[in-house]
This record gives sequence, C-alpha cells and structure tokens, in this order.
Amino acid sequence: MNASKAFPDPATVPAAEIPATIGRLEEFKAALYSHLATPASVAPVSTGLLTAEEVAKRLAMTEARIYEMARTGELPSILIGRLRRFEPEAIAKWLATRRSAIGKEG
Repeated sequence: MNASKAFPDPATVPAAEIPATIGRLEEFKAALYSHLATPASVAPVSTGLLTAEEVAKRLAMTEARIYEMARTGELPSILIGRLRRFEPEAIAKWLATRRSAIGKEG
C-alpha cells in the first residue's frame, strides 16, 4: 500500500484536526493489530463492543463522565491498548443493578 494514497500530507492537516486524526490512526492501528492476531482460517467477528460516545448517548450522560466512571471502576469497561470499550451486556447488567438499588431506596 502506498502511504501517500492512504493518508493526507501531514503539512496539509489543520492543527485543530490533528488530535482527531491521531485518534483515528490509533483505532486503525488497533484494527490492523487485531487483523494480524486473527488466524487466516477464522472469519473476522464483530466485537459488538461500544465506544464511550455510544454508552454516553444510551445513558444520557457526557462522554467525559463515562470515561471517568470507567477509569475509577464504577462502570465496567475493557482497555484495548489505549482504547476503552464497553460490553453491551455488562452495561445492561450494571444499569439493572443501579435500577434495583434505586427501587430499594424508594
């Protein structure tokens, strides 16, 4: 693959877009490493993991709060390298536990 075709010239990327571009590159890098670790005979399977943005939307919270709760262990999450992901089943179980605790208080 010709790198000049895959990525823009770094000198043309506006400074305000550099952090988002680096984030996309990190996600691309993680996907490539995952691809390397997958045996050729096994078809790739969707992880079904959620991003902090997706969890924040589902729980009507800010993305920053989701990251903070995950960092402190209050919200179950998985670290994949530097990427934090969330299992939908674990989030549903966590939410059900929270709901039942609120029901017991009232």
